[in-house]
Amino acid sequence: DSYHANVTYTVNGVGSANKSVQRQTLTPYVLSGNYSGSMSGSINGCVDPNSNDPAFRARYGLTAIQVADASATLTFNFVDQGHNGIVCTLVGPLTHFGRLYKLNAQQSCSGPGQDGTPYAVTVDSLHPTGQGIEGHLTANVGAGCVASLHFAAVRNVNN
Repeated sequence: DSYHANVTYTVNGVGSANKSVQRQTLTPYVLSGNYSGSMSGSINGCVDPNSNDPAFRARYGLTAIQVADASATLTFNFVDQGHNGIVCTLVGPLTHFGRLYKLNAQQSCSGPGQDGTPYAVTVDSLHPTGQGIEGHLTANVGAGCVASLHFAAVRNVNN
């Protein structure tokens, strides 16, 4: 996965070894800030096939609040025509692996077409970039639907 690997090696053709390795954390990274970005991916497996969206696209404003290396809150305020007015908030503990974070969160959404039901979300490979933030979100969002979405955002200049 993004955080762990197995290394197998042989020295001078004699024997072999298999070692498990993982990213090592050296310093915390700051995720907090206000961003503007977009996400893309798919929503599949829905009981109602009309709810599937194999080419999901959305634009948003993002507010990230980080409490040390312990937890984070990500609030996506969608602004594109298809999702305008929807606000989704993810809250949960952070796990730090090298330059990446993993966020196991509860998400709830409000706004048009949303019922506020919380559900579990995993954000993998969450990390700051030179200009912003990015990650990969996966979740079972109800009615059999599974979302797999990549997101990236740039830090707003006035923040």
